[in-house]
Amino acid sequence: MQARRRFLGGLGLGLAGRLSGADWPQFLGPGRDGRAPDDAGLIGEFADGEAKVLWTTSCGAGFAGPVMSGGAVLLFHREGELSVVESWDAQTGKRRWKQTWGCSYRDDFGFDDGPRSSPTVAGGVVYCYSADGVLTALDEKDGSVRWTRDMVSETGSEKGFFGRCSAPLVSGGLVLLSPGGKGAAAAAFDVKTGELRWKALDHEAGYASPVLLPGKGAERVVFFTREGVAVLDAMTGKAGKLEPFRARMEASVNAASPVVCGPGRFFTSACYDTGAALWEAGEGNELKAVWREKERLDCHYATPVLCGDVLVGFHGRQEEGQELRAVAVADGAVRWAVPLAAGHVVVCGRRLVILTEKGELILAVMDAAKAPGLKERVSVVRGGHRAPPALAGGLLAVRDKSRLVCVDLRAGK
Repeated sequence: MQARRRFLGGLGLGLAGRLSGADWPQFLGPGRDGRAPDDAGLIGEFADGEAKVLWTTSCGAGFAGPVMSGGAVLLFHREGELSVVESWDAQTGKRRWKQTWGCSYRDDFGFDDGPRSSPTVAGGVVYCYSADGVLTALDEKDGSVRWTRDMVSETGSEKGFFGRCSAPLVSGGLVLLSPGGKGAAAAAFDVKTGELRWKALDHEAGYASPVLLPGKGAERVVFFTREGVAVLDAMTGKAGKLEPFRARMEASVNAASPVVCGPGRFFTSACYDTGAALWEAGEGNELKAVWREKERLDCHYATPVLCGDVLVGFHGRQEEGQELRAVAVADGAVRWAVPLAAGHVVVCGRRLVILTEKGELILAVMDAAKAPGLKERVSVVRGGHRAPPALAGGLLAVRDKSRLVCVDLRAGK
């Protein structure tokens, strides 16, 4: 247990700079792994069958989830022809600042014209990557623009099926991103100036976000692109061989982000008859599949969470009905499965905090051997939305198509 805690803490510090029980500063949280700090005491049941809502405010379009940093909730969304980033006080919902700039993205399928990527807060800066390919750095205190870069002109980033979707990863003075185009399925930019430092992998970007891979030697980063998975040197962009990992059909996506499963190992998964795999990165960033199977934990868009020796996440296509499953990291064996609408899982200690596309919030206790009871469930937002939540200091921020809601899950409050 001690080694496990040291590993998680080191990973979080490398990804987002500071760690705090009151921060969820990026996509998937402080460690970019769907885990909230264990010291955040949460309620086990809803009083009178209702959630305690601290505040609610309106918001615009987008699948980008909220983040929490420095006592604030931040959201990247869209209003009309404008990209919008807003910051609200986490306790009161009072707006601290609002920043806007033009946005031209149009969804070809009519789903949503807003941003897909949650912002990343690191070193007093908020980094946002929009669906039309604009990377923007804002001051965390007042929202003023520090710099901006257009990936369409900079790297030839292509729209793809659903626009750009790569949550910025900040590490070692670089913003790591998957813009795609002109040898830039992976790229790194200077945190202070936005200057392009390196680019690599000559194929399309996917919809997954990069993660750091702990281990011996130089810092490494995993990119899960449209074509497959590769491990790169984070400072230079030098890449090992890309391992193909995608569906044979053209109309498919790689959307769930890689999940680190210990030093040098990580998990990837996709639907469309692709399956899941546990990878091990060796010298020269070459990859070996420890196991690779279908119908174990085939993730459509939501990233699973590592809980001890199992991965917990949603299996199956979102529109065809899903199951919440736990599979063994060692071999992918299914430990348990329970039918549940598509959504996201956050882990805090032994607690599972689940938000479904139906707008339901579910509290459960994790058990690797058997399926959790899902009786503690309430509606907190409207259904039909898939933005991930943020959990920090016992406060949960969630959004739907038009509202941002802050729920108090603190025990004894």
